[in-house]
Amino acid sequence: MKNFVSFVMFLILVFSLGSIVFAERNFVETTLQDGFQVRAMSMGNAYTSIAEADGAIYYNPAGLSIEGAQYSYQKFDVKNTVYQDFSSHTVYKSPVGYSFWTKKSKDGDHVDVNAIGYGHKGKTVSWGVNYKTIRYKLNDEESVNGQSTDIGVLFNLFPAMRVGVMAKDFFTKDLDNV
Repeated sequence: MKNFVSFVMFLILVFSLGSIVFAERNFVETTLQDGFQVRAMSMGNAYTSIAEADGAIYYNPAGLSIEGAQYSYQKFDVKNTVYQDFSSHTVYKSPVGYSFWTKKSKDGDHVDVNAIGYGHKGKTVSWGVNYKTIRYKLNDEESVNGQSTDIGVLFNLFPAMRVGVMAKDFFTKDLDNV
């Protein structure tokens, strides 16, 4: 029993240290990959086939083809317990959208992302593309600018059923170190 408890404690220690290193090392990557919409985050970011309105530009740009218009401002970590700032602004008017999101750590790391997207609606297949400019500064080093593109497809199988496919960061430039 003593060996089992020691083994479990060892595993907890290893995974705890690994997650701390991973979080520190991937600040820019997590900003680009984790999402920024409250509804989608509450669904565990399983939003690729639902993506519409303000979430479409990030989760699946094909959703920009869905009729509608919206402006959204979302602020995460309101009490600033983890980040100094983590917020987004999104404007959407089918078939185009624009979004800006920023994440600033308390350590001075900073990422700003501007994204513009377009969605084309078809009878059974809709597609969309977005273009992102990323500016980040880590560990008080010189700012780095990069670019990225996402491509998404929505298959409208039935009136109440869609399947989504997304290629994130399909094309990147100057983001090799991320």
